[in-house]
Amino acid sequence: STSEDHDDIALLRLDRDITDVPLVLVNGVNGTVPLAVGDEVSLLGFGSTNPSGGNVPSVLQRVKVDLSTQAECEAANPWTLSKEYVNFSNVHCFGGHPGKDSCSGDSGGPASITAADGREWLLGTLSVGSEVPTNTADCGAPGRLASYSRTDRYANFILDTLHEKPFECSCTNRDPCAPTSSLPVGTASEKQAAETQPEEKEARFWLVFDTELPMTLSQFGDEQRAIFVEAVLAAAGGSPDLIVTILSVTEVTLTERLASREERRRDSAIALDSKRAMRDAGSTTERLAALEERRKEMVISLDGRRAMR
Repeated sequence: STSEDHDDIALLRLDRDITDVPLVLVNGVNGTVPLAVGDEVSLLGFGSTNPSGGNVPSVLQRVKVDLSTQAECEAANPWTLSKEYVNFSNVHCFGGHPGKDSCSGDSGGPASITAADGREWLLGTLSVGSEVPTNTADCGAPGRLASYSRTDRYANFILDTLHEKPFECSCTNRDPCAPTSSLPVGTASEKQAAETQPEEKEARFWLVFDTELPMTLSQFGDEQRAIFVEAVLAAAGGSPDLIVTILSVTEVTLTERLASREERRRDSAIALDSKRAMRDAGSTTERLAALEERRKEMVISLDGRRAMR
């Protein structure tokens, strides 16, 4: 939205979950937060602390500034406005006070606000500093505003991307990628927040097998499950990509177990007999005839077992 007709926003997929930081709600995605001109907003980043650039900090920086009006934002960017490069309804502008600003290296960083209930809301991501004042390019110069792409104007893009759905939006200032509908101001949908989480993939591959354990179903408790999972992982060489999930446990009586073993033994015997018949047959025709005969015997045997069962 803030760079020559192109929507200046992107999403990154992390390779692992983040669990040691508090949840930040995204305005327009998890609901909406009420905003008013002059509200105090936090700008964060690892960008330069020197107005002219350089002096990059190793510790995350935060500065509190005010929310400006759309008219002030447009007035601070006269050339961009004249070229119709930006639809300023897709942008939040902050700052204007001497010495308080985002700077070089902060691009893509967040602007957030703390709601009355104490929850933190992401409002936008940094795109560029304003053209005004024209006599200096320094960050934090009096009257300089920082333009942030508004998350609420790109909620459809964010949600579709999280759900791995195709997304189409023409990159023009006359066709913003805004949501078709939104929640009432000041509300947050827990259901919608949950739906924005990407689908969890438990494993890169599945290891499927069954096994018999020398115990009853009532004896197969949490401790036995843990031992079983550890044994499977050890057998797989401790691969970090393997996740063992016990889907179901069925208790089998001794009679059923013996019957199952006998059935497998018979299947093996039939398969072995078929191989021997093919080996003993003298010609291709005889081999095919022998194979067909054994197939019929297997069908008859299987039908007989089904009838007994």
